[in-house]
Amino acid sequence: MSNFYTYLPGDIAPDFAAFHRRLHDIRHYQLDRLCSATSVPLLQGYESELNEAFADVEARLKALRLASDDYDRVEEVHAVLVEVEKASEELSKARQESRAALLGARRGISARNEAALRAELSLDRMDKKASRLTDRSGDDRLQTASEDVSDALRRTVALMSQELEKSTFSAQMLDESSSALRTISLEYSSFSSLIKSSTRLIKSMERQDLHDRLMVMGSMLFFLFCVVYILKVRVWDRGATLFGFLFRAFGLRGRSREEVAVSLKLAKEAAQESARAMSAAASASSTMLSQSIATAAAAAVTAASSSIASVSSQIFATPAADEPTEDSSTRQNAAEQQAGDQEGPEVPASSRSPLNIKHAVANRAQKGKFHRPTEKTEL
Repeated sequence: MSNFYTYLPGDIAPDFAAFHRRLHDIRHYQLDRLCSATSVPLLQGYESELNEAFADVEARLKALRLASDDYDRVEEVHAVLVEVEKASEELSKARQESRAALLGARRGISARNEAALRAELSLDRMDKKASRLTDRSGDDRLQTASEDVSDALRRTVALMSQELEKSTFSAQMLDESSSALRTISLEYSSFSSLIKSSTRLIKSMERQDLHDRLMVMGSMLFFLFCVVYILKVRVWDRGATLFGFLFRAFGLRGRSREEVAVSLKLAKEAAQESARAMSAAASASSTMLSQSIATAAAAAVTAASSSIASVSSQIFATPAADEPTEDSSTRQNAAEQQAGDQEGPEVPASSRSPLNIKHAVANRAQKGKFHRPTEKTEL
């Protein structure tokens, strides 16, 4: 018992030490004092003190048993429960010793009372014998017989009272044992309900843990599926373009400085050619615009002159009016046809690139369509 608290937590070891000191006081002091009791009132006082001491020890043991729930580590809880079991065994042994000591004390008191009664009875008998020797009369004999009967009855009453006290003590012990058994049954029932609730809680926690794991695994699989789908759409489906870009990038890095300079020179020449083509196209478009404006002006002058001629012919009604005159609409159509021949065929919008414009300008320059024709106006 000296090393019982070496395996316990530091805050509960003093409580176990106090419990063992109290139990040691009961077993080595109060039980010895109970055995040495000489009278019934003194025995009853010692017995009440012993019952109070046992109640205190049981309360301490119950508090120590409940204190095991305050620890989280399995080793500490196991050590506390083991020491509680040892303490409960020692308490049960102390109770057995107290019962034996109480019975012994009661028997000793009864034996001492019987010895005292016997001594008194022996003295009475000696006196009675002396009186019998002195007085032989019949009345004395009758009185002596009656006294003997009364003494025997008194002894019988004393023995019956002693047996009654023993039976009452046995009844008290049985009541205490039954109450202890009831408390133990209640504690075991509470422990069984606690174990059942703990089992249900553990099973529910295990189910929740399994559900959480399945949710996490499903989320991870969904995440991986999304990543694979994004890689497929962004990389695998566009693999040719990406690889071509990488090959071009690495190929540009692998060229020499001369090749890069030649490439830059060719790019500059192409830019200059495109600029010249754009300027030629702009000049051609400006020339064509001026030609169209001149043609429109000529058509307007022709229409005006024809209208003036028709009006003058109607007014003066000269014989020359019978001659066929050229219709203004015919002249206008001829002017539009001439302007269309000068402007050339219409170029579609899809082929108006700098290179196509350059080729068209070159062809028209060779054919001499850009020479401004002589304007013929009729007044």
